[in-house]
Order: sequence, then structure tokens, then C-alpha cells
Amino acid sequence: MEYLLAFAEEVIRLLLQERGNRSQDVVRDINRYVQEHYRESLTIQRLAEIFYLHPVYLGQLLIKKNGIGFNELLHNLRIEEAARLLEERTLKLSEIAERVGYANYGQFLKQFEKKMHLSPNEYRQAKS
Repeated sequence: MEYLLAFAEEVIRLLLQERGNRSQDVVRDINRYVQEHYRESLTIQRLAEIFYLHPVYLGQLLIKKNGIGFNELLHNLRIEEAARLLEERTLKLSEIAERVGYANYGQFLKQFEKKMHLSPNEYRQAKS
């Protein structure tokens, strides 16, 4: 009986380890997908459909594995690219907002100021 119990505990441990490995692989694939498609109109619902996961579970998984949620990940990628484009100084602010995936300039402005603590125009001036 003792041997059977030890065996069962080991099997459970291995199953949990494998489950953790698979969820890490899924998150890696999701992160890669978001990095490649952040300029598009991307939602957690759409990601859940693509990866055959429930949206609530997907959101919890991203927070657990990335330390941040889907929206924050998406905004971070968009704002990082916007900052890079602002340094080039060739595009209008509205063009940058559209190019990085914001259909609404006001949303771009709000997210940029939240992350960078400067308006896009102030950021551009500071980098010149």
C-alpha cells in the first residue's frame, strides 16, 4: 500500500509538471502571436478563439505566466513602437497612433501618457 501511494504521488507530481510545461508553451505561442499582431484590432476574445481557450482562463494564464494582463501587454507593445517611431520624427502623431494599432487618437494619447509620463509631443521634443 505504501509503495502504491508513493507511486500515485509521483504520477500526480509528473502530471502537474507536464501541465505547467504545456501552459508555458501556450503562453509563449500567445506572446509571440501578440508581438506579431499588436497593430491589429486584437482582443482577448479573439486570442481565445485562435488558441481554443476560454477568455477568462486565458486572461488568468497570461497574468500568472507574464505577470501582466493581456491589455497591458498589448498597450506596452504599442507604446514601445510608438516611442521608436516618435524618435524618427517623420510621421504625424495621428499616423503613429494608427500605425501602432490605435483607431482612436484619444486612446493612444491616454495610454502613451500613462506609460511614458509625457505626451507624445513632449516625448518627441525631449528626444530631439
